[in-house]
Amino acid sequence: MGRRLGLHGHGLVDRQQWGPLEPGGPPRLTVLRIRRYHCTGCARTCRVVPRGVVPGLYDSALALGLALALWAVERTPSPTVRQRISPHRQVGAEAGRGWRSLARWTRAVAAGALLQLGRLALTGPPRVQAATIASALAGHASSTDRHRPFPARAALGAEQVA
Repeated sequence: MGRRLGLHGHGLVDRQQWGPLEPGGPPRLTVLRIRRYHCTGCARTCRVVPRGVVPGLYDSALALGLALALWAVERTPSPTVRQRISPHRQVGAEAGRGWRSLARWTRAVAAGALLQLGRLALTGPPRVQAATIASALAGHASSTDRHRPFPARAALGAEQVA
């Protein structure tokens, strides 16, 4: 008590965030203005981001949760999921085979690298694991969102655990 706080403002940085702003909304590329702080004790800087920003990922937590729910639970084809989530309309040659981000996100969440979901019993192929993840995310949605469709609950729950 009485110690001086060692964090001081250290400027602003812009950060892109990809995906819809709300479940069912159009995909967007949004630029967020992020505040940086400098710690006088350890000389490191940190950033303070709004809820729903996933460190190390341009896609928002809402986009991730919505995409996994659509792909794994609703069984929406991955190219269609990409059209609903990604603001980027130009795709590479491999896009015809599917959207690789879905399986990559599933592996990263399973490893505990993206969202704070705790330990999940994940078995089976990526789509089955993604369904388990989407169910866990939907469980984190606010009780006021229980009336919403499952993909929307998974998306809103993802914002809570990012």
